[in-house]
Amino acid sequence: MNDHSTAHSSVSSGPLFVNAIDRLRTVYRAPGPYASVYLNESGVGPAVAANDDYWQQMRSDLAEQGATDEALNAIEARLQLPRSGDTAGICVIAAADGTTSVTSAFEPPHHDLALVDTLPYAAPMLEWDQRSVPHVVVVVDRPAEDVPADGGGPVLGGDVVAFGADRFTSLETARGEAGDLADLVRNQVLTVNANLVMVDGTPAAAQPLLDALATALPIETRVVQVESADAAELADQAVRYAADTAARATVQRLRTHKFLRTHDAAVDGTADTIAALATGTAEWILVHDDPNDQRRLWIGTEPNELSLDPVTGYRQARLVDAAIRSAVLQNVGVHIIPSTGSGGPDEDIAAILEAAPE
Repeated sequence: MNDHSTAHSSVSSGPLFVNAIDRLRTVYRAPGPYASVYLNESGVGPAVAANDDYWQQMRSDLAEQGATDEALNAIEARLQLPRSGDTAGICVIAAADGTTSVTSAFEPPHHDLALVDTLPYAAPMLEWDQRSVPHVVVVVDRPAEDVPADGGGPVLGGDVVAFGADRFTSLETARGEAGDLADLVRNQVLTVNANLVMVDGTPAAAQPLLDALATALPIETRVVQVESADAAELADQAVRYAADTAARATVQRLRTHKFLRTHDAAVDGTADTIAALATGTAEWILVHDDPNDQRRLWIGTEPNELSLDPVTGYRQARLVDAAIRSAVLQNVGVHIIPSTGSGGPDEDIAAILEAAPE
């Protein structure tokens, strides 16, 4: 450290990395059938009362589909909890014993939905999580009175805010030279696994930090410089950059699959993708979720027990839901993709294999 070592204070909002995949693993350990509910918060309000007519009709529909009382009571209890003002959509998945998974999002679902099936309807929840890009925002300034006289670098002041898998994670307020502040940003990037860093400040204040971050951060981390007028404008820019970063990640994943397919390190189509999951050779699966796609798969109790044909002792489950469950329980990555037509994977489902080169 130099004479202008960083001084900082911090606050944290709680545990990190409670993402959609982790929540799904918890629910999968509980018995089915599973009830899945997606609600547009702008349509039903910030919380649903137990006697709300809308919820009561939905509860009745779920009961007719086979949801247990334990699942219904758990969903009702979760829907009555207060939620943050920026929540636009909520998903609650409940197992037969009442074990629940809850995910809120900045965007609403395409439409309200309530269904019961062998497995949870998880793809929209995963897509929400996919678009919620972990990122770090740095609001930086350069106090005029803090220009050092000893030839050292300019002193910067900054608020470093990390947004992890569950939105706000921590805030660090720091002061020091650019290299010191870059080290703090790097720590936050690694903590939340961020792939986007936004530096907000005037060019004079931001440039020293941008120069330091060029060598401090992992090469895949995207760094952008903005100059916002206020907190609201900064929040709007963060949403836009996060959405753009998520879209870039999807395009890159599809390009990677297309390249690896020509080297026999990836497969596409339903039969080959399911075979990769069944044989434990998949590293990632890419799958498009069409709610109208009700093709069924036969599944056993183990995550790699999948069959397109009937198997004695197996249960039927929706194909996309079964592929997601198999991947999640085998620690295989899942990426939800748009329908790509003839230019993408056959039948909008694919797998990148473990043998794929780095």
